[in-house]
Amino acid sequence: MLFEVCSKMTRFSIAITGLPQAGKSSFTQRLLSGTFVSSPPTLGVDVEFTEYQGFPLQIWDMGGHQAFRKHIWKNYINLSSALIFIFDASNLESLPESKEWFYTTLEWIENKNIPVLFLGNKMDLVVEKEKVMEKIVEGFELDKLTSIESKMSFRFFFISVKTGEYISDAMNWLINKLVSKKTNFMPNILSVDIFVKKGDINLHIHDNTRTREKVKNVINAYEKKWLESSNQKQLSSMEEINFEEYKLLFISYQNIAILVTTEHTLIEKGPLLSLIEKLTEFISTDLLNEETRYLVFQKVKKELEKSFIPFASKTLTCKVISIDNLAKH
Repeated sequence: MLFEVCSKMTRFSIAITGLPQAGKSSFTQRLLSGTFVSSPPTLGVDVEFTEYQGFPLQIWDMGGHQAFRKHIWKNYINLSSALIFIFDASNLESLPESKEWFYTTLEWIENKNIPVLFLGNKMDLVVEKEKVMEKIVEGFELDKLTSIESKMSFRFFFISVKTGEYISDAMNWLINKLVSKKTNFMPNILSVDIFVKKGDINLHIHDNTRTREKVKNVINAYEKKWLESSNQKQLSSMEEINFEEYKLLFISYQNIAILVTTEHTLIEKGPLLSLIEKLTEFISTDLLNEETRYLVFQKVKKELEKSFIPFASKTLTCKVISIDNLAKH
């Protein structure tokens, strides 16, 4: 379905901006080749044509020196379908100047309603990642761009162009936004399942949408798989499987797992990994009694509402499961 949509679409143009040495050209080269290439500073604008997940892209890799910012950026940004701003997270001293130009670019596209992707690059060089991420969010005032009041389609990712970490998540988000804006096509999530184990209790929190019936058998198989491994030490794992009619993503970490099925070929892993992390921090007791089960349920609902699958939060069910009661179904 996704590639049928793609074939009817024109090429998306993406403007890539940021100060010198932020990693703009290396980011572009990674999109082109899938590998890290150390690139010299761009003089003026480099225009590249490529495809990402089958989607045709025209990339404007713009030089970051002040003369280019003043005389070139605006024209290309105003012609673009999306804006990417890259910041060197290993150089916080450049934050004030970067912030000034970031908000200048936002002023230029104020009436364009295009997606904006902010990338904190070079996370491989950052030791205290959480502290640096907080400083970036606070320094650039990114919270106000993600607030309910903000009408901007905006997302921040902490990435490494060198190692490739989180680049696919960032680009998947951007492509999703571009496609949905162009064709009113939205990722078709079939089902969402969260498994939580604490002590002797196994929780299964899931949606109750009609599309769930399409993948009922695979859900039951993974529910059984989770239960059978619940008495063993839970290890981190990720499974991504393409079936003929849908795609499956299963992520487990310690005592929590998430299963998502979708007709869409792109699944953004960032919100799912974030949900697992938040649930891991949230569950601090050894037992899941009735009260804490309710709190976990509400936490899942809240996080799904904020993520790319808010519809699932409206039909959630929470149940205690075991091998014995599974065998009865």
